[in-house]
Amino acid sequence: MKIIFKNIGRNKANFTRIRKYLNYDWLISEVKPYLLSHNIDILENKKGTLTVFAGMQTVGEIIIEEKK
Repeated sequence: MKIIFKNIGRNKANFTRIRKYLNYDWLISEVKPYLLSHNIDILENKKGTLTVFAGMQTVGEIIIEEKK
């Protein structure tokens, strides 16, 4: 599957990764270099994408595209 990271951190980094399996720890490890906060969380939103939070601030979005 293709994982698209959009507008991560204050520098609005955009990058893509290809991965067979996802887990929470891997997603955190991918966004951590772009964030200064240690209080990082990732939650699913109503659009079906994942929202990245640092504390109470929204600091990016993750879109997962599965191959069909």
